[in-house]
Amino acid sequence: MIPNLLIYNRALDIKTDGRIEVLKLGEYTHAETGLVEVVDESCLQKVLAAFNRDAAAENFAGILIDEDHFSYDPARSSQAFGWIQKLVREGDTLIANTEVSDLGRAAVVG
Repeated sequence: MIPNLLIYNRALDIKTDGRIEVLKLGEYTHAETGLVEVVDESCLQKVLAAFNRDAAAENFAGILIDEDHFSYDPARSSQAFGWIQKLVREGDTLIANTEVSDLGRAAVVG
């Protein structure tokens, strides 16, 4: 399983066809801590390989998309906004093919 994969899509695109840019080569500064996350070629390859390994499991339902990663906090809601069903590489970016729930659709449209 991909441990604690957090997707910060503040500077990336949400496509109109249900695809979401989730990880792109570059350096990203965390606003609260000032720490810089470096996403290099090795990082993209490792994330894609881990996803594909998990996706090959017989009972794979997808990776949860929830509100602000609340599923990591037992006191918060972990309702599914959607599920990442497939992860593909397009140039310097990993793109998630998603299945969006009614809750997720309302959050994005609203």
